Amino acid sequence: MKPKEQSPDAVHPVFEMIEKYFPKFCQIVGRKCIPKTTNPVKRASMKKCIALLVILIFIVPLAFAKYGPRGTNEYPFVSIAYMPDEFPAGSKSWKPMFTKVYAQDKYTVVIETPDFNVDLMYIVGYDDCATYTPPEMVTAPGGPSKWENRVGTGPYMFKEYVVGSHISYKRNPNYWKKTTIDGVEYQLPFIEEMVKPVIPDVSTRTAALRTGKLDYFWGVPASEWTTLDKQTKGLESNKFLGGFEIRWALNVKNPPLDSLEVRRALMKGTDIAAFGAMEFAGIDVDLPTNWFPMYPYDPAEAKKMLADAGYPNGLKLEVNSQSESLGADRAALLKDQWAKIGVEVDIIAVENALQTKMGFGREYKHVCFDDIETANPILTIRQAGETGHFLNITTSEDKYVDEKAAEMMREINPSKRASMMKDLGVYILGKVYSIPGNTRVNATLGHRDGKRCLSANS
Repeated sequence: MKPKEQSPDAVHPVFEMIEKYFPKFCQIVGRKCIPKTTNPVKRASMKKCIALLVILIFIVPLAFAKYGPRGTNEYPFVSIAYMPDEFPAGSKSWKPMFTKVYAQDKYTVVIETPDFNVDLMYIVGYDDCATYTPPEMVTAPGGPSKWENRVGTGPYMFKEYVVGSHISYKRNPNYWKKTTIDGVEYQLPFIEEMVKPVIPDVSTRTAALRTGKLDYFWGVPASEWTTLDKQTKGLESNKFLGGFEIRWALNVKNPPLDSLEVRRALMKGTDIAAFGAMEFAGIDVDLPTNWFPMYPYDPAEAKKMLADAGYPNGLKLEVNSQSESLGADRAALLKDQWAKIGVEVDIIAVENALQTKMGFGREYKHVCFDDIETANPILTIRQAGETGHFLNITTSEDKYVDEKAAEMMREINPSKRASMMKDLGVYILGKVYSIPGNTRVNATLGHRDGKRCLSANS
């Protein structure tokens, strides 16, 4: 039986409200974005996207226009207008997603798109790159590379950056957001100053938190959780799934990893669960598996697969890894596992910033440690296998993935899109462009202090 189609108003009442208060804007955007179709559900789906877009690009620039910095330009502008045509290492830009970006008036930024794209709200809404800034950030002397020019709509303002020492922020007195507690409205933020000291060593960061020299630590190593929880008085902790997990990205352009049979053997010879067991040893934590177990761990079979692929005497691989303690432990575990299947590993350990640069620049020879998104399944798929995606550091080039990913992002029906994601995900796993690791659990620990915040990231 064919399900009864709902009317547009029933499906998306939020658009009715948006039309009431912003009729002219909806009329302009609607003419350009809503497809000429008589199907009410398709029209309603597009209206929902437009409603969300109106909320996003109206409210935030409104706050910026009222409270933003002084400048010669009258209107606020979304940063996406200044997006480069190419990202480093030949990665694709997001620019083709947008036909035109312009300020219609002092309260409205209009983003025109060539077609529906489910990734749109991620790119301009909640991604860490989705900032709202004025043209002066680019046109002022020094441009966006100068810290003092980095102005947006956030709760804090840049104060100073001392190389090798710290970066500090002060409270934005004109921040647009307020909160209500027990019926009383308060201006946010509560913290007057935020200082982020540069502390490269994780043990030093943890000791600073324990002694109260740090107020807040994002990403506390799991090995320190129990001790800090039990021995540090007044410390508040919050533990949660991080929305990402580790993986070992493969440079599939370089031999022997250009061989699919070799890559499948490596996955077969990798005990994925062991990485989570090592990182969270002795801790009661639930680690969901985000990867379909296509090649269950079997070192004997993996060794045979390598021999069948033309490597009866094994092979040698370089593994790019982080030099900090957990990164070193992960690399050592991988080396031990692969030694059982005849793979000799040469670990190239560098500090985190350089390791990230080498990954994004595709400057590694064979294998590179990486994080991969799991909270956003669309991004997971694209990061795992789309050619040129700036987060896909595996060097894979797969026309099938590119075509299916594009279809998936244009699909309006959520059920159909989910089915497409599942099929494409299984296909990418079968190609073994990367070898998955364990899900990450984050912990944030901190002391309460209403006036300042000394914080550190892992």
